Amino acid sequence: MTGVADVTRTALVTGAASGIGRAIADRFGAEGIRVVALDRSESVREIGATHALVVDLSQRAEIDAALAELETKGVEVDILVNCAGIQPQASDRGKNYVEDIGDGVWDLTIAVNLTAPFRLSRALVPGMKERGWGRVINIASRAGQTYVASTTADYSATKAGLIGFTRMLAGEVSRYGVTVNTVAPGRISTPLANAQDEDAIEAMVATIPAGRVGDPSEIAATVTFLASEPASYITGATVAVNGGAYMP
Repeated sequence: MTGVADVTRTALVTGAASGIGRAIADRFGAEGIRVVALDRSESVREIGATHALVVDLSQRAEIDAALAELETKGVEVDILVNCAGIQPQASDRGKNYVEDIGDGVWDLTIAVNLTAPFRLSRALVPGMKERGWGRVINIASRAGQTYVASTTADYSATKAGLIGFTRMLAGEVSRYGVTVNTVAPGRISTPLANAQDEDAIEAMVATIPAGRVGDPSEIAATVTFLASEPASYITGATVAVNGGAYMP
């Protein structure tokens, strides 16, 4: 791996079957990192990871079963990338406004986008601390930093929550050689983002100083750097990768 000589690390990536998660898993693999790929889609088994597990992150029992399977196989996770995210839509108005968000949608979004990263971190960070090295990288969103008209309150709340979780966890574990950071993508070409109305996408691109949509590989490159040894003095940070659409 870039910046880490004579050490083979293992990275667990959620949402690894497509989009940003797939790009991250592929980049790690190209860097010689063993990849544990988690996704609710069966297609995760086709990406060539060292271990590929079909896991519905909204179900706590499935998360626990996956962690137990990895422990049984003797897998020690050095790098945790919490990438999986959902933005359920139940409205015919182009997006869910707050009055459209039922309890079930709210609970599901919280479970996948925020509770799953917490539970995976809680399970895996103690091992990183014991080994004296670790990386936790949470994939949030520009919508967790500022108002984005095309997104929804439930999604934005979870991404803002990830940013706060990152800061607190970083403060607790950095003295043990474990860094915790957030990457906050802007508009990136992914199945989730591209499912939005075409007019909404065009309006969004018009607000981006870079004048284009980002590519998943650009997020993967950022994540790879944060997971590297040269990034060991970066912790508790939120790295905005958004073409200048939001400059905090």
